[in-house]
Amino acid sequence: ACSKLEGKKSIDIKSDLRKSAWVLTVINPSVPVKVKKNHVETTKEEKEYHGFGLSNIERTAERYEGNMRVNYENGFFKSQVTFFLGQ
Repeated sequence: ACSKLEGKKSIDIKSDLRKSAWVLTVINPSVPVKVKKNHVETTKEEKEYHGFGLSNIERTAERYEGNMRVNYENGFFKSQVTFFLGQ
């Protein structure tokens, strides 16, 4: 997503270990994207070969009793994955 932008580009990654959960948050500048039901449609051509990354992350989180949430706001795309520990 950053490669499509001009100017300063950065990806912020935050890892937060709490008492019973690990939360991984990634925020990066992005061109506007539509988030529908926690999913983003790929903007790449040949859509049948792209757009699996976030789905794979969400499926992995759910396999381990966690979840993933994504949103786009004010020029930034945010993904947050939570894994619940000790369950």
